[in-house]
Amino acid sequence: MPNQFENQLPGETEPPRPQRWLIIGLLFVLTLGGTYAARLAADTTTIDPKHNADLERHAIRDALTFKGRLDRGAVHVGGDGLVHLELIATGAEMPEREAFRRSTDVVVVLDRSGSMAGDPMAKALAAIRELVDQLGSDDRFALVTYAHGANVTIPLDFASDGARSNWVARLGSIGAGGGTNMAEGLDRAHELVSTTRAAGRMARIVLLSDGHANQGDSSPDGLARRSGRAVNGEYVLSTVGVGAGFDERLMTRLADAGTGNFYYVPDVEVLAGIFADEFESARQTVASALEIRIDTPGGVEVVDAAGYPIEARSGYVVVRPGSLFAGQQRSFWVTLRVPSSRKGEVALGDVRLAFTPAHGGAREEVRLPQLPTIAAVVDETRFVASLDKQAVQTHHAEEMVNRLRQSVSELVSSGNYAAAEKRLDDVDYDELKALGVEVEETESFDVVEKLKKDVQRAAAAPAPAQAAVRSELGKSLYEAGTDGRRKGAKR
Repeated sequence: MPNQFENQLPGETEPPRPQRWLIIGLLFVLTLGGTYAARLAADTTTIDPKHNADLERHAIRDALTFKGRLDRGAVHVGGDGLVHLELIATGAEMPEREAFRRSTDVVVVLDRSGSMAGDPMAKALAAIRELVDQLGSDDRFALVTYAHGANVTIPLDFASDGARSNWVARLGSIGAGGGTNMAEGLDRAHELVSTTRAAGRMARIVLLSDGHANQGDSSPDGLARRSGRAVNGEYVLSTVGVGAGFDERLMTRLADAGTGNFYYVPDVEVLAGIFADEFESARQTVASALEIRIDTPGGVEVVDAAGYPIEARSGYVVVRPGSLFAGQQRSFWVTLRVPSSRKGEVALGDVRLAFTPAHGGAREEVRLPQLPTIAAVVDETRFVASLDKQAVQTHHAEEMVNRLRQSVSELVSSGNYAAAEKRLDDVDYDELKALGVEVEETESFDVVEKLKKDVQRAAAAPAPAQAAVRSELGKSLYEAGTDGRRKGAKR
């Protein structure tokens, strides 16, 4: 039988058996405690102040630069799991002699229903004349007008001197009257572009209306499907709402479906500038039919993309922000939700931008380098350490404030001023405060305070003026909010 003390060092004695088991138990507890402490300490292994410098990614391809920037590297365990990603696409500056060589087709779709009679129609036609004056001999123009039905009032043709003279004469004979068959107007415009467009030409449709669609297919879904035909044709459809009668949310939806812009025009005298800007944007295009693909691995969700429609696919989503002209910088925030039920790291997916170059040809793609992982952490100080101060402030001033404009606009339009003021009073500044930011000195605070005053002035307007006041403030706030969320989308 082996000696049970044969491995003892000289002078050592073995503790009694009960005491030995007690020591083993204590060592086991200490080991478990050390393991748990190590797991808690793991929060700090991925969250370092230097991590903030790693929250940006850049990629360049030919005439396009693509950038992504996260506003944080961590989320709270048990929290909402929201992370904000700013995407920025920039078109390269081009020599003037090259920037103005894009032959362009411009189709204006004009509402000539009864509500456009008089001054609105006169100014709309004057704006179209100014647009015609800016066309080059290689550009083409067409005018579709609609009321209870739609007509191709000016067929698509090159802007020769003779054609211009004929167009101006034809514009003088256009009158207003009847209903608003927007669907047929869109159908005619798409047919013009799709059947006559030549390879390498840019194209733009600009829809103008002062009222609600009330004839033909007037459903929002049906009208949006018509606008969406621009995507397959790789051209852009923008919308212009004039006066007080149109539905700004519908017009924005149509512009989104057509990957264009929405404009609110309280005074039709500015129409000429809008037509000119849309034309110049088309003829200076360096990349069209932008398509952003965001992969969604392991429970990652895309919650919002500045209000752009999000097309969900298997394992990824697609967002279509339109086109990019020379020197233009477009940016917007994407809100992601990552799993946050327990501590650990979450890998974000690839982000890619596909586009058609201005010279035509095959689609091209630029991909951001792999985004950093997002850590789910328990400790508040570790969460705050992961925040990019400048990015958080920018997100608050651009995305949060402009979403607020949009939500307040709906309340103002319905006359619910009390709810609008409460929404403005309930703005969350907690993350800014956690970063040591003086909230009262921020841009977002100033905007919110101005919004409060605007709402209070509207609420104090005399009863006979209330309908007009609600309409104008509601529409202007909605456009400002949409534009603010899509920085640089307009010229």
